[in-house]
Amino acid sequence: MINNAGIVVGRPFLEHGHADIDRTIAINTGALMHLTRAVLPGMVAHGRGHVVNIASATALVSNPNMSVYAASKWAVMGWSDSLRQELERSVTGVRVTTVLPYYIHTGMFDGLRSRVIPILQPEDVARRILRALKRDAVFLHMPGIVRLLPLLRGLLSTRALDFVLNRIFGVASSMDTFKGRDGAAQDLREPGGGRS
Repeated sequence: MINNAGIVVGRPFLEHGHADIDRTIAINTGALMHLTRAVLPGMVAHGRGHVVNIASATALVSNPNMSVYAASKWAVMGWSDSLRQELERSVTGVRVTTVLPYYIHTGMFDGLRSRVIPILQPEDVARRILRALKRDAVFLHMPGIVRLLPLLRGLLSTRALDFVLNRIFGVASSMDTFKGRDGAAQDLREPGGGRS
């Protein structure tokens, strides 16, 4: 089972409406959990299966205009790895792989800028996921440089990490020109701008 549901509302948190927040968490996090809960008993009964959860590199590092999206993907990463440990501990035969990709060129992130790291192509991502399945990978970081993020977070102070990610790699400005699918950022706000 490959859990690949996801939406993004690329705007500052204060411009998010309550519907933005609820829908993003429901789709990006809740849907994965509920779908897995529905199929997992069958996998366990058969003593085999593989659950692949598509998180994001934003589960390892946050950036402006993606606060709710980042939160949803941090949740996916934590839940997915906890699930993996539970299933391994119970010797169910069911494997879990958590995928942590950089931006993928699917239209979801249209308009964003990536200064240093190239945007991933869907076909390449799919091939790498299939290879990860064959070798029962616990995590799949794409591209490989994403694997360094936890190390950098542990070695550098927060301000130094901000400098490296934002001044050198341009992470903080990557969503400045975000348009989203079909050329317009998603607008799920309630009437009146969604502010209360």
